[in-house]
Amino acid sequence: SGQAQQRAEALAVVLNRPPQHILTDLSTSITREVIVGRGLDYQGSLRVEDLDLPGIRLVRTSRRVYPEGNLAASLIGFIGRDNVGLTGLEADYDRDLSGAAGSLSYERDGLGNKIALGYSERVPPEPGADIVLTIDRYMQRMAERELDATIEKHEAEGGTIIIMDPRTGAILAMASRPSFDLTNLDLSDESKIDLYRNRAITDLYEPGSVFKTITMAGALDAGLVSPESVYV
Repeated sequence: SGQAQQRAEALAVVLNRPPQHILTDLSTSITREVIVGRGLDYQGSLRVEDLDLPGIRLVRTSRRVYPEGNLAASLIGFIGRDNVGLTGLEADYDRDLSGAAGSLSYERDGLGNKIALGYSERVPPEPGADIVLTIDRYMQRMAERELDATIEKHEAEGGTIIIMDPRTGAILAMASRPSFDLTNLDLSDESKIDLYRNRAITDLYEPGSVFKTITMAGALDAGLVSPESVYV
């Protein structure tokens, strides 16, 4: 209809979508509610409210904010459109971070309207837990900076730096390259899928002579050798 076309054109400016795509979503959906846009920022939501379009409403949702930009992107990972963790710590701790969704149940009449004195039950949502890492952001930034410089110097395809506290085993930094842009993900680009894994964890590495320090530390700890031991 003409009204639907006008609404689609008005929303298209704010949502940055072709009006015909919005009109198609509205006319082909078999559900009562149709999502025509996602990820609006605060200013965008105000613009939609100012349009005052009948039948159009805003739904508040949560979204990830990265105050440190792309720092530790491979370690942190990212979530999908439905806020489910797909990679990294987001995937490993998805259940802890997600919490539990709430619900609202009520009786409706034949037209789908809520019956005023009918059955109604509301279950409030439970917020997710907070995750505190042992990562030191200053060490992480230093590790990523040094890794980038070394890769450029030796024209390498990638690399990994892990900084650990030997007294506790706490990981203080975990840098991995190549990486990706947390703030501008394009999951439809299959050529970038390989960038999403944390190579510090997923890739195998032959330690070689680096492991000799571990062997020697074990021998010293067991009292089998001393700093004065000599081998010829």
